[in-house]
Amino acid sequence: MKYIPPIGATDPNESYTTGNPALGIPAKAVPHEAIEHPMREMEYAIQQAGITPEHGNTTQLYAALVAIATSVATPLSDGDYGDITVTAGATQMIINDGVVGTDELAANAATNAKMAKMGARTIKGNQGASTADAADIAVLVNQAVGRRSSGSGLLQSVSDLGWDLIGSTTTGAVCAALGTISVIRTQIFTASGTYTPHANMVYCVIEMTGGGGGGANSAGSQIGAGGGGAGAYIRAIRTKADIGASRAVTIGAGGNNGASGTAGGNTTVAGVGTANGGGGGTTNNGGNGGTGSATSGDILLHGGDGTSSVSYGAGVGGSNPLGQGGGNQYLTPFTGKAGKTGGGGGGGGYNTANGANGGAGLVIITEFCTA
Repeated sequence: MKYIPPIGATDPNESYTTGNPALGIPAKAVPHEAIEHPMREMEYAIQQAGITPEHGNTTQLYAALVAIATSVATPLSDGDYGDITVTAGATQMIINDGVVGTDELAANAATNAKMAKMGARTIKGNQGASTADAADIAVLVNQAVGRRSSGSGLLQSVSDLGWDLIGSTTTGAVCAALGTISVIRTQIFTASGTYTPHANMVYCVIEMTGGGGGGANSAGSQIGAGGGGAGAYIRAIRTKADIGASRAVTIGAGGNNGASGTAGGNTTVAGVGTANGGGGGTTNNGGNGGTGSATSGDILLHGGDGTSSVSYGAGVGGSNPLGQGGGNQYLTPFTGKAGKTGGGGGGGGYNTANGANGGAGLVIITEFCTA
């Protein structure tokens, strides 16, 4: 309902006055809308509550407001809601002071066997639990509405609710109990060995690369040679159950330089995948990047190819996500640069100089643990 100012008012919020005849100040004229509209609106509210307006009855508006407020409330009704069977008049939860108390629960049917079983499972985090006392349930209900286990007032802040959920227990212990991730560990293999997962590992991300191919040697004056290809890259996600007790890890060696560079070795995590090494460079051409094999859902990227020789220059080694390829030198001694660990290809040589070896493969295992 919008405010209706006096007749002739220039300010939409101008107030009414009775005027002062002695001073010649007239009273503010009242438009008919200022009287009619409030009456119409109050009458409408009374009718919507199912009440017939009556002359002389000054309590009808209050009765209408009470009736409307009662009609929009959701009463307790019969029905089966999961683990709680609700029967009107029997299962009730009385809150007198704004907080559900143990005595209030104990005095009502909310402490029946199904409510207790639900409380036990929810509070104790145990699907096999079947008992919980009234105090347990009181904590559960108060946490659900965002309150502490005692006191009253408006809903607590999110941080307070979080404190209700963890109590005085340390965050690490809560994470362990809930099976959530609180610690990330990394195991790096630059040489062959055995991967044994941490006792608290939930799942891990396994990354591996094959060895980089060797760069080729220059065949003569002002002649460049090709760089070696990079090893393949594999990324896989496995659970602790997938890994089991341990897995063998084989690291592929980097390829050697030569008249034609040799291919890099294959890197394998048993039962997970194999990242093949990159090809060796030749007198004129760069080596091909490595390929590999991985299961469905894993990521497999071919290693980058080494570049071919160019006029007055040699090719560079290919790269992958973990290993950078080696470059070449345009000044004495013109030898190629070695590929980096992680399967980078070796750079080619120039002007009778030798190429460089490829980088060895690599395995990085990132573990996500509960503690």
